[in-house]
Amino acid sequence: LCSMVSPEAMTGLAESWVEPALRVLSALGVIWYFTGLKGRERLFSGVIAAIVSGALVFTFLEPLFAVVGIELAVVALYVLVVTGSLVGLSLGVFLPTMFPGASAGVALSAFIGSFFESSPTMFFSIAAPSFAFVGAGVSIKYKRFVALPLAIILVAGCVSASLVLPSLFPYVVDVMRGDPVDRNLVSALSWLLASCIVTATLAY
Repeated sequence: LCSMVSPEAMTGLAESWVEPALRVLSALGVIWYFTGLKGRERLFSGVIAAIVSGALVFTFLEPLFAVVGIELAVVALYVLVVTGSLVGLSLGVFLPTMFPGASAGVALSAFIGSFFESSPTMFFSIAAPSFAFVGAGVSIKYKRFVALPLAIILVAGCVSASLVLPSLFPYVVDVMRGDPVDRNLVSALSWLLASCIVTATLAY
């Protein structure tokens, strides 16, 4: 039977299911890893702060490097993203009381903005610092019961959904920048669905 199928067809068939399967397995691995971090609060705080910091650095610096048109500029951008993530990791580890709530506030503002009919230009610029400030305050007193679970649900949901649906992260980046993009309901709902799966995993 295999001799009746051309190598090109076999290769195309493999590529058609291998990549989606790897994406789903990677997303499940992310959910498993993040749900296991709840008991290690300091490490969790650092990892979440690293992801949020790296995403923010990429979001607001990428337009500056994209207009250059030089490949080396893209390398410099990712060096800055990694540096920003390491800074966030360090701050999250050293300040595990505040950063889970602050990270949850930033993620929550992006999550809410992803459901708008059209992304308001200044929504994230105003909501993210406000939510982060409130989240940091809440995290000081209710870290274990509010800040930690909420940050895990939102950040792990976004990362895992982005692995399965590659269009989610660019859409979230546009929302955070305040670019005039129409609502992508599929991407927003995929984030919601992934967050619900994370919630169920935490509850289990």
